Amino acid sequence: MIKKLTFVLLILLISSRLQTCFAQVVYEEPPKMGMPNKENTKLINKIIEITEYEKYFEKYCLNKLKEKTRSEKLSKEKVKQLRANIQLDLFKHRIYNTLSNYKTETLNSLIEKYEKDKNCRKNNILTENRNIQDGLKHHVKFIFS
Repeated sequence: MIKKLTFVLLILLISSRLQTCFAQVVYEEPPKMGMPNKENTKLINKIIEITEYEKYFEKYCLNKLKEKTRSEKLSKEKVKQLRANIQLDLFKHRIYNTLSNYKTETLNSLIEKYEKDKNCRKNNILTENRNIQDGLKHHVKFIFS
């Protein structure tokens, strides 16, 4: 009887210690999305404007919509609905997040470069950055799903 009682007490003691250990695990929120400061946001918007990224974005999305329309034979109403979802403002957070770590000087030098050389406007940080391109692919999948 004493052995059983000792065993039960030992189990209770161990389980209470385990609860204490598990209770100390604290849930942490994932890090917030990086966003640039106000000055850099203006510079990023200027890069978007100079490089005519909005045209690139719309052309890319419309080409993907044409592919989807052909493969799935979408109705005109569905195409119209999907076309309404093609808005750069719904994607800008990805651009801001990706460029949030860039220094003001770097963004200013990119602006100068794009203003001087028209060829750089087409092949620029927005069209060449893998994170932005991957984000664009995922964005298109999301808005067309």
